[in-house]
Amino acid sequence: MHFERKVNVPDGWLKGFLQVQGALAMRPFVFDVRPVDLLTVIAFFQDNKPLRPPHGLRYEFQPGEPVRIVLEPWEERFTLKGTHYTGYARTVRLWGRRRMELLLGILPYAERVTVGVLGRGLPHFYVCHCGPYQFVLALSGWTQNDWSKGSAFDLLAPQVEAHPEQTALAYNALARRLVAGRTQIAEETGLPPAETEQALFQLCRAGRVIFDPTTMAYRLRELFAEALDVNKLFAPDPRIEAARRLLDAGRVSLRNVTDPDPSQGGRRETRAAAVVEDDVAYEVSVAVDGNGRLRFGRCECQFFQNNLMSRGPCAHILAARLALDARGIPVPDWPRSLK
Repeated sequence: MHFERKVNVPDGWLKGFLQVQGALAMRPFVFDVRPVDLLTVIAFFQDNKPLRPPHGLRYEFQPGEPVRIVLEPWEERFTLKGTHYTGYARTVRLWGRRRMELLLGILPYAERVTVGVLGRGLPHFYVCHCGPYQFVLALSGWTQNDWSKGSAFDLLAPQVEAHPEQTALAYNALARRLVAGRTQIAEETGLPPAETEQALFQLCRAGRVIFDPTTMAYRLRELFAEALDVNKLFAPDPRIEAARRLLDAGRVSLRNVTDPDPSQGGRRETRAAAVVEDDVAYEVSVAVDGNGRLRFGRCECQFFQNNLMSRGPCAHILAARLALDARGIPVPDWPRSLK
């Protein structure tokens, strides 16, 4: 006989689990690496004690070249053989690199490792493929950033919530299939890609659907017998409220807006330069992709200067992205190889 036992867990644990699901569902950039290359990186920082900060790790992406890992402060570069990057030039900086040592017991048995990164100081994950088994390690942006406290990466997601009818359509489509990818769900529901993605993101946050990073597909999985009060568990961030006030007061001016370049290897975000008037006028830059996710932000305010994007965007960056949302973000017809 099979018995299921109900286990009550603290809200912090529950929030941490759902935060991980939210991070995985935000479509990080993924690529496969050889386990031996990660072992080489880990061995270097184990054998070399940094004499001064910074203690970061950078993933460098250059068009037409393999992906590289750079360890700070030594500026030691490790080429990840077998990788080939075809997008635009970018660098993703992460902290808390010693947590990669958690992979030491798994890497010798892995055939390959899938790495997924969201952006500077944001969550990232490693999927070790060990024959019929997979080991997934999801890490927050830096060591002291507890998942249960929230990393503010939710502010990078589209800020327009999916309508309940759209969420129901996505849920029902997944209920019929049990397992499906974003494209399949969008085709079955007839919803645009951005609305489909936001509906799935909300279902993951509510514990009704899980995202499997090993197959890049969604699975129907009701975690709770009763509906979860998401608004109580995830209180609205005061920064988004401040951003909406700035926008409503007419204090956000978009200056230059650059639409995406749909050519092979072209930029896939809409970029904008804006001026946001708060206590003073701040020059702000933002980049938002076709699915409404904030991919880049820069501001002159003290909050951004102290934290960059490691604690999520400041209110001025959010105000600029809301203004860009109101203008409308084009969804280009990307070549098949870029989807």
